[in-house]
Amino acid sequence: SDPNAAIDPWSEEGQQWLDDSKSPAQSLAPWWHQLIGILRLIDRFLDGKLVMLMNGVGVRKTMQAVGLIACLAHYKEHYRKHRKFPGKISQRCHQGAGGNIPDLPTVIMSPPNLQYQWMSEIQRYLRQATFDVLPYMGKYTAHSQWWTMAWSKCQQPLIQHIILVMTNVSGF
Repeated sequence: SDPNAAIDPWSEEGQQWLDDSKSPAQSLAPWWHQLIGILRLIDRFLDGKLVMLMNGVGVRKTMQAVGLIACLAHYKEHYRKHRKFPGKISQRCHQGAGGNIPDLPTVIMSPPNLQYQWMSEIQRYLRQATFDVLPYMGKYTAHSQWWTMAWSKCQQPLIQHIILVMTNVSGF
């Protein structure tokens, strides 16, 4: 990622910059507590249990949430190919039908003032074109068009769809 946050990683320029071995791009490295948090989220997800991230401001819960989304997509594909999950969870299975992670999109609900932050953090942590990120906003009367204008253009499997919903949007 760009340590100065001056380059949009999902732009053409950003992709070239990230791919250039001479650029000052830095690998994203979660802190220890973030990795432990992601592992705990995965454990609870596989057990079919709910979890809430309620740490204080500034401990990078967004990275944990995006890390969970990316890990679940990776684990689903690994399970599909190998009939088991990778690494420490290889002996486990999801509590749903068939043992694999369900092919469902992720819905992130946030207040309108955090929409831009969510989008920029998703773009910071995930490679362009690996996930379809779909903002879901606007008036209720426009929602029927969302399915044909946004949803129908998705390129990735359902598990790689992230829907960003503003909490003031009704009718979702």
